[in-house]
Amino acid sequence: MKKKHYLKLIICIVAFHYQGFSQKKENLFSKELNVCVKAGTTINFVNNSLYKTLNDGSSSNPYKPNNIEYFINPYASVGIENHFLKHVGLLFNIGFCQTSQQTQPIFSSTTISNSYSTFSYLNNNVFLEILPEFVYKKTRLFGGLNTTLSSPTQYNKITFTDLKLNKTSTYYEKDKPSESYHLYSVVGITQGIPIKTSELTITVMYFGLTKKYDSGINLALGIVF
Repeated sequence: MKKKHYLKLIICIVAFHYQGFSQKKENLFSKELNVCVKAGTTINFVNNSLYKTLNDGSSSNPYKPNNIEYFINPYASVGIENHFLKHVGLLFNIGFCQTSQQTQPIFSSTTISNSYSTFSYLNNNVFLEILPEFVYKKTRLFGGLNTTLSSPTQYNKITFTDLKLNKTSTYYEKDKPSESYHLYSVVGITQGIPIKTSELTITVMYFGLTKKYDSGINLALGIVF
């Protein structure tokens, strides 16, 4: 074989090898930056730590959950999603959600009156999440940390009965306990559904694995663009 034929063969092999490497590199490093908007509901469970704090110092434990195992409130978030590898991404998420609790009526009685008191807690939560993702086609599996600023509001409903007059009155009180920061663990899954140039998403996530504060599930519909 002549030298020029050897040269052509070497050039073809190098070109083929370079083309294959470029395709692999392109498939491996598939950069993509998305904006993710979600809205839905937060389903939080009974916060046993809260009732333990309320009952601290009392032997009778008057504060108990109101026979409800979960509470439903709104959820919304917006985030930036960066796919720096084909199957790996990172989501920075900020948002707002509410969690709530409600106690059983607390009964007290004297010779002249009876009263029932019900306490409700509503937490307005502003959060920041950092969530590493594993991406397979249109499915995202994620887990990470959530830092939340909780601003609670306490509502008291007091029903007072005057036994002498046989008259019942209801009073409402509102209190604002101090704000607090909490760190939550988060795991979840997002399923994407392509729609034209965007993507509809369905997300289910669980927060508060340690159950030290609130814990529950976020269900949300969203769009990625």
